[in-house]
Amino acid sequence: MTTALRAVWLSAESNFQGSLPEARCGHVAASIKNHAAWGDEFIIIHGGINREREALDSLAVLGLDQGSWNSPSNPTGPGPSARAFHAGAVLGRRLYVFGGHVYVKQQARLHAFNDLWCLDTDTWEWARLETEAEAPTPCPRDRACLVASLDGSSLLLYGGADASNRRLDDLWRYDIAARAWAEVGAAGGARPRPRCSATLCALPNRLLLFGGDNYGVSGELWSLNVVVERAGAAVKTSREGPGGDGKPATGPAPPATASWTLLSLEGAVPLPRRGHAAAASGRGFLVSGGFTEHRSLIGIKSRGVCLDDVSMLDREAESLVWRAAVPGSNDAATPCAREKHSLTAVSDGRLLLFGGTDGRTTLGDAWWLHVEEVAGAADPAPAHPTPPRPG
Repeated sequence: MTTALRAVWLSAESNFQGSLPEARCGHVAASIKNHAAWGDEFIIIHGGINREREALDSLAVLGLDQGSWNSPSNPTGPGPSARAFHAGAVLGRRLYVFGGHVYVKQQARLHAFNDLWCLDTDTWEWARLETEAEAPTPCPRDRACLVASLDGSSLLLYGGADASNRRLDDLWRYDIAARAWAEVGAAGGARPRPRCSATLCALPNRLLLFGGDNYGVSGELWSLNVVVERAGAAVKTSREGPGGDGKPATGPAPPATASWTLLSLEGAVPLPRRGHAAAASGRGFLVSGGFTEHRSLIGIKSRGVCLDDVSMLDREAESLVWRAAVPGSNDAATPCAREKHSLTAVSDGRLLLFGGTDGRTTLGDAWWLHVEEVAGAADPAPAHPTPPRPG
């Protein structure tokens, strides 16, 4: 029997006590289970740009079991300064954020960051992770990707755009135990072109890079494998391991090499895009929205358009395959097309979409997404959006 994916959306704006976070785009969002300290699972939203085009430093936390939004204060002082388009990743019960930018009105320019911060959800304390003065460090950047390695020993930072808006293709590894950065060398072979506004997500046995802006929208899907040399033995980051919650000791990070593989998969391949949101959940890797460029039949590029689609890279099939999700029902409310939003998976299989921009205004709505199988239907091909009319 054939089956199709169905995307079921439900507004999350009245499900919880407290006020929704301020409307924003370019924020960091993540989920953390901390039943040891709080008996709850949290969705954490940090930073971004509001409707007045001001960068934010606020922290909003949704307690799923408590059913309320709140803004915990930091008892030891401030955390990261106001910023947007920074990158975030979770290891254990800690959220790490790197980089981003803020607009400096007095100088009429963007200021990019290359600092790394850690939020401990046991205490809700921020700590800046300093490195030695002469130690290698990634250059300031925004719109980069940050993900935890699959063995839980490190953070991996890829790409983004530097202060001059030059797209980057470097890969860095932050060793949690050594508390040090090291650039990851290339093992040779093909590799992605420099890009920003992509997504890098972890499945149980692989890291996947999708889409982005490489001076044009990309629809490429790359698999990344990083091998770390430890005491003369190579350790693949695909090995399951601890969450890196122990106290770090200062020291050099061990060397590592990376190999990239460009994947060409069957199925309803998503349109090329940038500024989309993605998350690993359940049986696959989900992609939501983003911005694409429409080209005419003779190849002339017209104005771009935001997307409202949902696609899943299904890892439970015999081989990896792309699948497009159909809307839940014709009369059900759904989120508008958008980019620069977040999609956060939680332990019960749902995903929370928040914020972003539709190209006209900054959004502050929140939606639950549940993807389910529907019997007796086939997956649709991805829709090709109609470009907006001029004006």
